[in-house]
Amino acid sequence: IPYLLSFFFAELADSFGKVNMISLGLITASIGLFTIASVPSISANFYIAALGLGVILAMLRPASNGLITDITPLAKDGEMTGIYKMVFTTGGFVSAIAFGILSDAFGLSFPFLVLAVLLFVMALLTYSIKRKIIVNT
Repeated sequence: IPYLLSFFFAELADSFGKVNMISLGLITASIGLFTIASVPSISANFYIAALGLGVILAMLRPASNGLITDITPLAKDGEMTGIYKMVFTTGGFVSAIAFGILSDAFGLSFPFLVLAVLLFVMALLTYSIKRKIIVNT
């Protein structure tokens, strides 16, 4: 479902603004992670919240891909897209390990809360620097 919605979110990011879409996605992802952290045990509510988080993250991917393409000079477009994909993949690997360590040390809800706070801070930073982003046209 999230993959199919990414086409809709790509069009929305083009009309609403990629930085605005990223900020909105980070804030809603933060709220979704707080929701997941508040579920007392892994149940149907947990899976519903996780599916909602997947939809929210589908909102972020087309906007961030488009923003990388927009701010990169055409001659370095492939190089920067490759670097972005490498960083994204490495972040997924490292965060899975960190999530497991934090879960073992502090309980299952703690990593969700930490990530929710980090995403909220990132949303505020993204929104605050949006006028400083230079888009190549």
